Amino acid sequence: MADSVHNQSNQCTLIIPVFNERGCLRPLLEEIFASGHHRKLHEILIVDDGSTDGTAESVAGMAGVRVVRHERNLGYGFAIRTGILNATTTHFIKFDGDGQHPPDCLGEFIEALRDKDYVAGVRYRMDIPRTRRLGNILLTATARLLFGFPEPDLTSGYYGARRHLTLSLLETVPEGFGFTAHFRLSMLCRAERVGYVRYLCRPRPTGTASKLRPVADGLRVLLAIAAIGWRHARLRLLTLAGILVGAIALSIWAARW
Repeated sequence: MADSVHNQSNQCTLIIPVFNERGCLRPLLEEIFASGHHRKLHEILIVDDGSTDGTAESVAGMAGVRVVRHERNLGYGFAIRTGILNATTTHFIKFDGDGQHPPDCLGEFIEALRDKDYVAGVRYRMDIPRTRRLGNILLTATARLLFGFPEPDLTSGYYGARRHLTLSLLETVPEGFGFTAHFRLSMLCRAERVGYVRYLCRPRPTGTASKLRPVADGLRVLLAIAAIGWRHARLRLLTLAGILVGAIALSIWAARW
């Protein structure tokens, strides 16, 4: 099997984890087919994470689409893990099934994976609530301060990688929304050649609701940052934690004074 997309053009799988996305998934796949980028892929792999609305049935019989199903909902991160384990190609691209990732950028990801170990999607505009946007900025800034390398968009779920580099991560990554931050930071720590693709994050289709829980999932991302920091940047993590505790203590002392 070839080691690069350049040597064997269809050695890339598009992994799409979904949970109750019946209203989004089929139109999204039709958009991918209309773009023509599916011809550069080996297959499109849908991981249905225990949907109860007929998501898998809505795409049954579509050429070039394979569906793997969980009997029950196991979580976003677990669905991605299932996709990576079930892919049979040298590379994969992770793509959300809620309509927010633009299919017209797939060609850029595939091209970048010719000579990169890991390609990270970076949103240059996000049509999301202001509080979520601020949370993303703060979490990304925290990761950059801790690790010292550029991570422009820690919570973007649009990325691609050489599959063999990711397999050893799958036993340690969280099962929920903390997966994305954990995965992206881990790949930046281990990948020698990293690329970036900028894209416009689109709004979800009208009448569909996001499954993101800003506070709970934000805490999961923060825990993922701490976990990777403990493994790869322990001294800096402890230093930052000490500074934070000191600042809090100083603030309490000043208020009492």
